[in-house]
Amino acid sequence: MARHRLLLTSLALLGIACIGPSLLAQEPVVGPPIPPPPADYEPRPPKFGGEPRPDGPPRGKKFRKRLEELSPEDRQKVLEKMRRWEQLPGDEKAHQRFIQGEREKRTNQAVDNALKNSGLELNEEQRRKFAEIYRAERRKVEEELRSEMDQKRKERLPALQQKVVELYKKGQ
Repeated sequence: MARHRLLLTSLALLGIACIGPSLLAQEPVVGPPIPPPPADYEPRPPKFGGEPRPDGPPRGKKFRKRLEELSPEDRQKVLEKMRRWEQLPGDEKAHQRFIQGEREKRTNQAVDNALKNSGLELNEEQRRKFAEIYRAERRKVEEELRSEMDQKRKERLPALQQKVVELYKKGQ
């Protein structure tokens, strides 16, 4: 789990939208479909164009360190996703970033709602910790649901394929 979180964090540092089991998933995991970005949508320019960030070392060094901490298999997966990301056209990257931004808005709204419904009154640090725990637990629930749906799909697809074959044969 820690490796998975590290992988997601590393990808987030690169600005890669890692959504569910697929890097470039088009459908949201939860909620209504996300609309395409507005025609005038422009991705944000980098805050520090190549200059060192004022809040710490350049992200590249942190990323390399985190990449070295991953297992060889996970490292290979990250590098493959980076290669695929680099090959995407700019408009597709902008679209993926837009989708990720919308997903983050929904997640933040869910965290806020959970906090309001909890009745807890927390300071800023406690709110941050609450949000971190909520997101981690929500991720587990989403992964379980995704696995259950994948299993159900695998069980139903052979019958569906047979049904389509029978319908096709009747039509000819």
